Amino acid sequence: METSSKAVRIPGSYLRSVKLPGTAGRMTSQLGFGCAYLTGAGMDRTKSRRLLDAAWDAGIRHFDVARVYGRGRSEALLGRFLSDHHEATITTKYGLFPNGAVRRVAVALQQRVPVLKRMRLVDPNPRNAGRFDAAEASESLALSLHLLRRDYIDLFLLHEPEVAGLVHDDLLAFLESAKEQGKIGDYGIGGEYRRIPELYSKRKGYCRVLQFEWSILGPSLQVPDAYRIHYRSFAKAAVTLGKRFETDPSLLRSWSEVAGHDLREPAILSSLLLKAALDAYPDSIVLFSTGNEAHIFNNVTVAEDDKLTCPAARLAALIREG
Repeated sequence: METSSKAVRIPGSYLRSVKLPGTAGRMTSQLGFGCAYLTGAGMDRTKSRRLLDAAWDAGIRHFDVARVYGRGRSEALLGRFLSDHHEATITTKYGLFPNGAVRRVAVALQQRVPVLKRMRLVDPNPRNAGRFDAAEASESLALSLHLLRRDYIDLFLLHEPEVAGLVHDDLLAFLESAKEQGKIGDYGIGGEYRRIPELYSKRKGYCRVLQFEWSILGPSLQVPDAYRIHYRSFAKAAVTLGKRFETDPSLLRSWSEVAGHDLREPAILSSLLLKAALDAYPDSIVLFSTGNEAHIFNNVTVAEDDKLTCPAARLAALIREG
C-alpha cells in the first residue's frame, strides 16, 4: 500500500504524521492511542475522558478500539469523545464479542434503537470464538458506527482471526462494498504476531492492513503489500532486555557506552525502544495503551525528540547484531 510520512505536522499535533491507506490522503499521527484501558479497575467515565483528552492535547490523533474492549463499553466511551473531535481517526475491530453483564446493556440498546433490533449484539458462544462472515461484519459495523457516533470508520479490522475461520467468500465482498459506500476507509486484520505470516500467505486478500505486536527485539516480517500498525513496541521489550542486562552486566556496560545512555534506567530503555520502533517504519502507526496521563505525555515527548534518533538507531543496530 502506498503511504508516505510528512515533515509537515497535522494541525494541533507536533508528532510525525502518516497517511492512512484507502482514505484519499487522510493524515493522522504516527503515534496512536489504544483504548484497552478506558474501563476496568479504578476507571470511570470521567477518568476515561481525561485520558482521551490528554492524548488529544498531547497531539495524538489516531485512536484504536474494538467491540470486545471493556465488555463492549469502550466504543461508547470513545464515541462521546469523538463527537467533539471530528478530525480524529479511528481503528475498530470486530469478530470477538463482549460477554457477561454487557448482554443486558446490549438488549436495552436494541429496544431503544430500531436499526439495531435484529442485530446480534452479544455473543451466544460462551467461549467467545471469533466469527467472521458478512452478516456478522455488517452487524458489527452498524453497531460500531452507532457507538462511535460516526458515519465512517478509517480502519475496520478482523479481530484475532485464524486462517481456518476465513472461509466465507461473501465477507471480502462485503468489506469491498463498505469501502465503496464510504463506510470504511480500509480493512484488514488485527491479531497476535504468530498468526500473521500464515494469514498473509494464505488469506492475503484480507491483509490490506495488518496490526500486530512488534518491537525492535522481534524478527523482521516482510509484508510489503500491507499497511502496518504495531503495538507493544517498547514497554514489554524493555522488560525483556532489562532481564538480559541483569544476567550480563558486561553487555549492559558495552551497550550503554555505544548508545550513549545508561540502559539500566527502565525509562531510558523504554524511550529508546519506542523511538527505534517509530523510526523503523516511519510510514506506519505505533500504538500504546495506558491508564496514566503522565505516560501519555512522556511517550509523545519521546516521539517528538529528534535527539533520541541516533542513540535509538545505535541500540537497534546492537540488537540486530545480537
